[in-house]
Amino acid sequence: MMVKSEKKDIKEERIRKLLLMPIVCDKKIDHVYRVDNTIYSGQQYYSNADDPDMSDIAIWFYEKIYSIDQILKKEDNGKYYFKTPCFAGDTMNSYRTVSKGADEDNKEKWFTEYHCLANFWLLPKDIGRFSPHWSDKRCAGIAKKGKNEFLDVFLGNYYNRRKDYEQAGLKEYIDKFSSKEDDFKRNHYLPEDVDFSGDSNNKINKMREFIKERARIIAEQMCEILYDSILTEFPRIRIGKIQ
Repeated sequence: MMVKSEKKDIKEERIRKLLLMPIVCDKKIDHVYRVDNTIYSGQQYYSNADDPDMSDIAIWFYEKIYSIDQILKKEDNGKYYFKTPCFAGDTMNSYRTVSKGADEDNKEKWFTEYHCLANFWLLPKDIGRFSPHWSDKRCAGIAKKGKNEFLDVFLGNYYNRRKDYEQAGLKEYIDKFSSKEDDFKRNHYLPEDVDFSGDSNNKINKMREFIKERARIIAEQMCEILYDSILTEFPRIRIGKIQ
């Protein structure tokens, strides 16, 4: 059994902590930096609102962990949009629907935690971002409003509805990530246990543990790639100073 070097252990721990840091997105800034345990990022992606799961550091994250060359493309009008609508940034476990009925303290803590890289992934634009006005009406039957706020519910639908996804023009997503449960989880670095049953407080607590475990998995598998890239692309994160 290979024993990890101390240096690799330190790098993994820094990446794990980075993946759990809250992200503040501000389109007015043109760089990425860290203050204490919070990441501040600009946003090239064109949208009306600041969008943490499409912030510049989120785009970098998707391209690195999924080995995709380019998530965004620059249009003739100078604005950046999705290169392909099948690969759009999205938040796995959100706030508004999930937190209904939760204790105020738990709700407030979740609000400060859920916008982090370990809670972001790629999802087809028509599934994750266009509700309730779908650009492709066939997607409405897959992504019922509110249901995809709960990752375990979404995954159950996804595994059982491959044909619906293909007919809705999402074959590229399936080809990349698979519709088989084990392969899909591996390709998205998902923990084995994805069960958020219980009341709102239990759901939030389980989501919190899920995100921590996903951060551990990504850090373990992608440590060197992420660490070296941060050093060159985001020096203001000061990855080597994360304690």
